[in-house]
Amino acid sequence: MDVKIGNRKFTFEEFRVIAQSKKAISDPMYRKFIVRKISIFLTMIFLRLKISANTITVLSMLCGVLAFLCFIISNYIGFLLALIFMQLWYLFDTSDGEVARYHRYIDNAEDKLSLSGLFFDNINHHLVHMLIIFGFSIAIFKLDPDLKVIIAGFFLMTSVLFVRLVSDCKSTAFLSRITKKKSFQVLTNAYTIPSSNTGLKVWIFSRAYSLFLFPKMLNIFSILIILLLVSNLKNAKIMALIIIAYAILGTALMFIKIYRVINSKRTEEEYNKRFKEIE
Repeated sequence: MDVKIGNRKFTFEEFRVIAQSKKAISDPMYRKFIVRKISIFLTMIFLRLKISANTITVLSMLCGVLAFLCFIISNYIGFLLALIFMQLWYLFDTSDGEVARYHRYIDNAEDKLSLSGLFFDNINHHLVHMLIIFGFSIAIFKLDPDLKVIIAGFFLMTSVLFVRLVSDCKSTAFLSRITKKKSFQVLTNAYTIPSSNTGLKVWIFSRAYSLFLFPKMLNIFSILIILLLVSNLKNAKIMALIIIAYAILGTALMFIKIYRVINSKRTEEEYNKRFKEIE
């Protein structure tokens, strides 16, 4: 199968390598084995239509907002549409990066990431993560009115936001130190840092922590929606208990994560492993 984009022609495998391969290696399994199998065809269409990566990010964000609005409806069709829009959000969120990587390849600028594109993409993630979590909590509350569900949804949303915020703040701290140096060299394995402590506690924390990262969290909510649909919306009370438990775990992990970053020894260790300074 040949792929033609403008006046350029590639085999399908060549096109896939250009748009996906470097990024796909470290992808979560769901994105690697399911989403990217579909997104590559969407990427072809977007490129042929000359739709930019930022425009695709807007479409992705719109799907997230529509998922939230469908949750508010809180009936069978609303949950079904929310499930579809959630998956479309993630699909478009994958495709925008593939379009951007293709253009960097064509422009011989594979090492030059679009800062505005990265910024917009992160805004999309923060916004939609919060909308999906709180929208689902509101929907369950409307099915089973219990104020604890709304409170739990708020804490769960805050926990997920802080999981990302802690990493962002840590990166800001690293950048602040780097900009004070004359020069620095990023290690090639900067994003695959081996932990100095690989014991059971670290393993348990990393597994629990992954429950609050996308796409795993997206799929957990998708499974909960499917269970609601199968029961004809009759197990809302169970869903409320799951949200409350999820919120308690998320809040605990948020504080543990903040402590681990504040612990200066750990943060200094990570900085030294990520960056090799040249005086």
